Amino acid sequence: MPLDEIDFEKRSGVPYSGWAFSKSHLNPFYDRAHAVCKLGSFAYEAEAWEDAKSPQLPFIGDRVTTDMFQFGPRDIFTNEYRKEINQSPNITTYLNANVVEIETDETANTNSV
Repeated sequence: MPLDEIDFEKRSGVPYSGWAFSKSHLNPFYDRAHAVCKLGSFAYEAEAWEDAKSPQLPFIGDRVTTDMFQFGPRDIFTNEYRKEINQSPNITTYLNANVVEIETDETANTNSV
C-alpha cells in the first residue's frame, strides 16, 4: 500500500512527523518497486479490482471506504534475490533483525551502523 499525502506532512502533536519531500517525489518509484517485489500492477483503487464476480460494496456516503493492499511472495528477497544480494559489495544483510534507529551525519547523506 503506498503512503498517503498526510504521511509526509508535519503534524502538530505527532513528534518527528513530516518529510523533506512530498509523496509525488516517490510516485515514479512505485512501479519499479512493484516489479522488483512481484506485486503486479500499481493499482490501489477499489475500481481497478472489481469485476462482475467481485463488485465493490455499495457504501453510502464517505464514512466507510474500501482500501486495497497487495502482498508479494514472502521469501522473494531471501530466496529469489539471495545470490545477487550476497554478491553485492554495498549490501549487508541482517536476518530476523528490527531497525530501531537510523543515525546519519549532519547532512543525512551518510548513515552509520
